[in-house]
Amino acid sequence: SSFVLDSRAARLPAATPRANSQIMSARDCGSRRSALLAGAFVGTAAAAVGVALLMRRRRQQTKATTPGGSADGAEIAAKVRREAVQKEEAQEQARRKAEEEASGGGGGCGRSAGVLGEWQKRVHKASTAVSETLLALRGGAPSVRLELKELSEALATAESVLQDSHYCTPRQQQLQWLMEQIAPLLSADASSKLLHPLEGESVRQGVLDALNNWEDREG
Repeated sequence: SSFVLDSRAARLPAATPRANSQIMSARDCGSRRSALLAGAFVGTAAAAVGVALLMRRRRQQTKATTPGGSADGAEIAAKVRREAVQKEEAQEQARRKAEEEASGGGGGCGRSAGVLGEWQKRVHKASTAVSETLLALRGGAPSVRLELKELSEALATAESVLQDSHYCTPRQQQLQWLMEQIAPLLSADASSKLLHPLEGESVRQGVLDALNNWEDREG
């Protein structure tokens, strides 16, 4: 049998140089293909890593610039809110100033300023004098106490009216007349005048009539 195998091997044709060249070429082609595949895989992996890094960087930038997303964002949002509040306050102050000027703050019936402010003080002082007289009253006729209570209520109504600058502006002449009529209540001896046995009744009635009818006077 050994002789048979050797004889068969002897009969096989020997590889030609051309065949050997084709075999080597095939091997080189396979190596290049493997190298190309490996290079393509590495390039794809590198591209994927680059895309992932880029997306991460963009998320970080978006988070940093979003109000509340970071400490810097919170500070920016707080600053914006403060500026908005300051702007609203400035606008409100400007609006109030314009209203006061429009209502005559420079000597007219401006709110708690000028002539109106002086009238408010006078009426309040008169109201205080009547209240003190009523508290200090001992005995006396019930009619006197009743008249003092009516005076106190009428003065409280006048104080309320004087809070409305728009209402008092066209009635300045009537209000000026009223201030003249309540003058007895503004003196240091207002209580003595109100309770005077001879003149007290006329003082009380005169001031009370003025407080009840001043709006009906012609300007």
